[in-house]
Amino acid sequence: SDQHVGDLALKLDCGHAFHKRCVWPWLEKHCTCPVCRYDLKEAGSAGKHRASREAQQRDAHTARRQAERAAHAAELEARRVQLANLSSAGETSGTSRNGDHDDTTPNSSVNGETRDFAALSVPRLQALVQAHNLANDAVANHEDRVQAVHHALDVAHVVQLPVRTLKQRLDTAGVDYAAVTEKRELAELVVTATTASLQRWLTANP
Repeated sequence: SDQHVGDLALKLDCGHAFHKRCVWPWLEKHCTCPVCRYDLKEAGSAGKHRASREAQQRDAHTARRQAERAAHAAELEARRVQLANLSSAGETSGTSRNGDHDDTTPNSSVNGETRDFAALSVPRLQALVQAHNLANDAVANHEDRVQAVHHALDVAHVVQLPVRTLKQRLDTAGVDYAAVTEKRELAELVVTATTASLQRWLTANP
């Protein structure tokens, strides 16, 4: 026999396999399998149609994901704006209502989020940080607490946390992440959940 293990074979769509040099003369004259007469031309058209349909489905899925990400980013930004407004509501630029903290740092020297939380009184910021477990007990400095809140709302910082930690935080917040496949999306969900939680806390603790 001219057939040997390891010889190059040509497998048709019907599943039959042949030595290329043996079946090629037949295929040059016919569009069917020499054994079962399976129509290879129709199979080729069906395969192209299936590939086209799968490509369309992938494109549609990508478009949906991009739209969801854009909507999520818009929601996150809106929540951050609301949170900034809540964090500064009722606070003055000088002595706080509780008389505990005198923030004389020029507003232009820090970014919006940090400035707003720096304006919170010492007791209020400390309670907020403790309620959300944003820093350990060793953090006693007001500026460090402000930075801890800022980090909790910064996707670029949160995304550096382990995936397990991100999922634990989402579990605690009761957020469904079953459909999320990328770590950054998990981090964005964590930030959104933290933002919403801070909003509720600031509203309930004016």
